[in-house]
Amino acid sequence: MTIKSKLLLVLALASLTGIMAQDAANSDSNLKVGLGLGYRHFSRTDFKGDASGTTTLYSGRQLGAMVESASQTTSGKWKSDSLDYEDCLAPVFFGGFTFLRKDALSLSAIVDFQYYSFDTSAKMDTLTVTTTYYTPVNHPEFGSVVGAEDSATSSLKAKAELDLYVLDLGLRADYAATDKLSLYAAVGPSVNFTDFNTKVAGESRSSNDCIFGGFAQAGLEIGLANHVAIAADIRYDITLDDAETRFAKQELDGFGASIKLVFSF
Repeated sequence: MTIKSKLLLVLALASLTGIMAQDAANSDSNLKVGLGLGYRHFSRTDFKGDASGTTTLYSGRQLGAMVESASQTTSGKWKSDSLDYEDCLAPVFFGGFTFLRKDALSLSAIVDFQYYSFDTSAKMDTLTVTTTYYTPVNHPEFGSVVGAEDSATSSLKAKAELDLYVLDLGLRADYAATDKLSLYAAVGPSVNFTDFNTKVAGESRSSNDCIFGGFAQAGLEIGLANHVAIAADIRYDITLDDAETRFAKQELDGFGASIKLVFSF
């Protein structure tokens, strides 16, 4: 889904939710729903299998007064076509129910849903050097002499695509600093559903996992009109595992932020 499509989806849902909020303007404001735009910072995809090392092709092949040996050294590392990280925007849906109030403090049960999607690519240029050595049969103490050295280059391309669906369940504490401004903090567990697809040299591998984690969040909410507010927050997500295939691994931990339009019922 493109960023333009995500924005259109958020605007359409905002209009629908706004109509619902107007119908509920006379009810108690214990229930909140919101939607907006989220941001998350991902580390660069780690493609596996850097090419490095030395292999003995053969040794001890006698050619007259000399013994012939050969080895092959390969070197190469994956280089990402993008930066060392991925920045993603995504639609965010929020729901909360306040079950405890005392003076300026309140406690709510909340649920968040986010959807992130990105793709990246990398390239590995390898250099393979084949070296032939000759050692005198009768005088090995003289050491080996390099007889020939050939080199060859090759290139591999890799791609990775990640779709990440995040469902948060948590507790949120609010402090009403003024009639229009509230400060809040939230914490709780999360469930991360991943669809991770990778391809190297035309060969594909994919994985679909359910990965548990947690989040911590802090933000503020500003009242705009009766039963309508705007909220902005920052958060950090941590997971117990990474999205991974045979070809690559993607860490899911990272900082994020969101801005939401919130309606009270």
